[in-house]
Amino acid sequence: MMEQCTALLLRVMLYLDLLKSTTSFNHQLIDNKNRKNKMNKSLLAIMIVSCITLASCGDKETSGNSSHDSVIDNSLKAETKIDFDLLSDTPVVITPSFIAMDSSDGTIDSEKTATDRNDQTDPVVAMGKSDGWSTTQPILIHFTGEPLDKEQDLSNVFKMMLTSDPTSKPENQDVHETMLIYNEDYTIAIDDFSLTIQLLKPLQSASNYMYTVTDRLKDVKGKPVGMTLSYAYLKSSSTPPSPELGSANTLTRIIESRFKANEIDPDTIIYSSWFKTESIGASLAATKAVIAKVLDPSENLTFADIWHGNANPNNVSVDDLYKITLVQAEDGNDDYPHDVINSAILREMITNLATANPSMCDILGGATIEECIDTLIGFMAVMSQGPEKIDVYHGTVTLPIFSTTEVEDDLWSTMPWQSATPSVAKIKNVLAPNSVFSEADQQAVREQLNKLNIDTLKLFNLDINELIKLTGQEIRLTNNNLLDEERLITKYSPIPQIKSVQEVPIIFFVPSDSFTPDTVSLSKITIFQHGITAQKELAYFFIPSMEQQLETKTGTRTAIVAIDTVLHGERGLEDPNGTGGNHDIVTNAATPEVFMNLEHLLVARDNLRQSIIDTIGLRVALSSEINQDALAGDILAKLDQNKISYYGHSMGAISGISSYAIANQELGDVSTNKGLNASAFQFTAGAFANPGGNISSVLLESATLSPVVKHGVLLASEGKYGGYDDYLAKCGDAIGFEAIKTCLNDYMGSLGEQQAAELATMFAKFSYAAQTVMDTIDPLALSAKVTGPVYLMEAAGDQVVPNQTYIYSDLGGTEPLAAAFHLDSLKNGILAGGKDLKLIARFNHESNSTHITAMLPIPGLLCFSSPEACATQELNLEIGTFLAQDGQGISVDKTEFLATDLSTYSPIEPDHVESLESQLNPLKLIDLTQLKESIK
Repeated sequence: MMEQCTALLLRVMLYLDLLKSTTSFNHQLIDNKNRKNKMNKSLLAIMIVSCITLASCGDKETSGNSSHDSVIDNSLKAETKIDFDLLSDTPVVITPSFIAMDSSDGTIDSEKTATDRNDQTDPVVAMGKSDGWSTTQPILIHFTGEPLDKEQDLSNVFKMMLTSDPTSKPENQDVHETMLIYNEDYTIAIDDFSLTIQLLKPLQSASNYMYTVTDRLKDVKGKPVGMTLSYAYLKSSSTPPSPELGSANTLTRIIESRFKANEIDPDTIIYSSWFKTESIGASLAATKAVIAKVLDPSENLTFADIWHGNANPNNVSVDDLYKITLVQAEDGNDDYPHDVINSAILREMITNLATANPSMCDILGGATIEECIDTLIGFMAVMSQGPEKIDVYHGTVTLPIFSTTEVEDDLWSTMPWQSATPSVAKIKNVLAPNSVFSEADQQAVREQLNKLNIDTLKLFNLDINELIKLTGQEIRLTNNNLLDEERLITKYSPIPQIKSVQEVPIIFFVPSDSFTPDTVSLSKITIFQHGITAQKELAYFFIPSMEQQLETKTGTRTAIVAIDTVLHGERGLEDPNGTGGNHDIVTNAATPEVFMNLEHLLVARDNLRQSIIDTIGLRVALSSEINQDALAGDILAKLDQNKISYYGHSMGAISGISSYAIANQELGDVSTNKGLNASAFQFTAGAFANPGGNISSVLLESATLSPVVKHGVLLASEGKYGGYDDYLAKCGDAIGFEAIKTCLNDYMGSLGEQQAAELATMFAKFSYAAQTVMDTIDPLALSAKVTGPVYLMEAAGDQVVPNQTYIYSDLGGTEPLAAAFHLDSLKNGILAGGKDLKLIARFNHESNSTHITAMLPIPGLLCFSSPEACATQELNLEIGTFLAQDGQGISVDKTEFLATDLSTYSPIEPDHVESLESQLNPLKLIDLTQLKESIK
């Protein structure tokens, strides 16, 4: 009987073409696209369950276990079932799962659920360009039938483990499994028809996880939840009815056997799956590795050996990468007061800030904006004229740009990074033993690899030396089609194409006494990176205060190099049809979308990725590994090029943590020069003011940024949200933070319950997809790779970067970063003692600190009249002394400003938040009337 059933099933399944066969690389189960014949899946379902039932009746020819399959039969009778269906016309797949992976390139196959799989503005399509599942996003499991019992014990209804790849040959690996712990690694939220597994810690990157749901889960009637027909087939111990489906069944049984080895009874399992997490920082690490290869004399490589052919599509010269050029003032006067007064860019920045906050100037009694700015700049110049003199040099650093900067056809905002090599996953897919490619294609690919002298075994292990051999190369099939035309950046193709080489503007603030012959010790160097909508000139605001306190407390000084983030400040783009020069396309308080680019998530990710690699590039340029010319060489020779630290604020802190992680990560066997990482890349210490991890939830739950973000998501929701036309008509023309916020709030307040739920679901899906895209460069995801001293500053009730998020993820904000870094709360000063410090300074409400505390100018003077400035003075002291002592000591003056726990502080409600322009404007805290009194 079983043989007859199996034969019948096989004929039907071959006719209906139910499931696509799995591959040894990533077992893709389903592909319902382009089916010419609709299958009668109800009939198929009946046949599957009939065969399972027959197996349980004891057919002597089957390999099934009657006891096991009777458990399946009983589970299928449950009123309430897990919502998992591979048999209907609209399959329901629980993710993350190997089922939803693309076997040809190792990426998530989420595009199949999109209306248009080529629509790069669809977050679901963007998510499909990731080489694995998010390390931080929740797992959502739905159920049908009766509501779930929400009062039950959830400790045994869901289990999860870190494991090894079940498709790898056993001889190639040792199976090590670690069970995740409920309420320590994850928590579970239960609703009527769903379970939400919220991660409390990031999962490991590029790793294998398995999870299971058990029948310990009960519905409101107290009955165990059951499995569906789809899972019954995958779980059954009966001989598979078709060889094409054997691997899916085998995989599921391997998963269940691994849980059995960890004391989870397979008979209780109603669903299980396996998934791989995405690689974190793979492209950044690979880019760093090839730079190291060129810097290492023993490798005998040049940058042209890496970026040539289609790896350098615009054929740009790479001869002068990482060269610094500095110039002196025309009148020879480089000191800080002179530069402050004469810097046109600084004056322009202050003008924009003052214009956005006119009340600061109104209190002067009829003073014009120009007079107001003159007053402030005058104070800045006067207050810097102490014994701690600073020279200021302007110049450029020559950096490789992997982002597209072409304005024509909006390529700057629509084209993400592209790979310098064909995808190793696609090559492996062609050469796999069960490949769908012809023998001729396989032979053609092998011959091309042989001509490049590539060792395929090493290549499949992503060896950097073999990847370098692939840069600039094309692999073609026998029909002359490119094997990889898309050129996605994944761990299988991590080296990016170089699109341009730019002389990026920098400002170099150098202690004047660096040139004094009797200087006791060389001044160290700090790289500074500003926040979103700001620019490098903010460094003028904090440097005098930091230098003065540093001299007082430690007797040392530091040089500071400031650089604009991509698409900020002088790095804006010029539109040929525009009139503003490089201000035509630039990020400022009125245009945060230029950098955030919510419409094209892959480009948004790569804007951050470019910022991260720019910082690493500047670190390389400041090292002794690069021979600089003229003035830059003279200045660097007077500084300690082996002691370079990092300081970032807001977005500069977010990208900076990722830069810090990659820069300090050991090169391993990439270079024979064991000291190269320390001399060319490593930061001695990192200070990060107001950072946040899990970027998507930070943006969506930021009291300041969320209206702009949600507005952008809604405007990009055509075809995805039923209320799109209505929102476009009401709010499509809204410009500026206040207008957007007001219109968005009015619109959301007018929604009925059903439409509000639809909108909430859309935002949740956006958050999931966006974070999956962002994870590869997210500071929280990279936290496991961070080594070296760390200082985090957090402001209680931060209205821009939340202390912690709660709606879309529990892992967003500053606090989860502190937990991931295992930071100690700073309360008192610490003497340098040869130990790397890992600290978080939680500035309490009593300190009056805000998101912009770090950037307030002349705080030493303002502290007499503006309480907010005292927090700035304290922060400058802490960061300055921390970095000056290589992260092994720190000074604290105002211990009353610091808290050990911010859990008692309530978050700011969005309705009570000031404008975006105000929240990111450090001048809003200045009362010039009282400032003048302080001067007297």
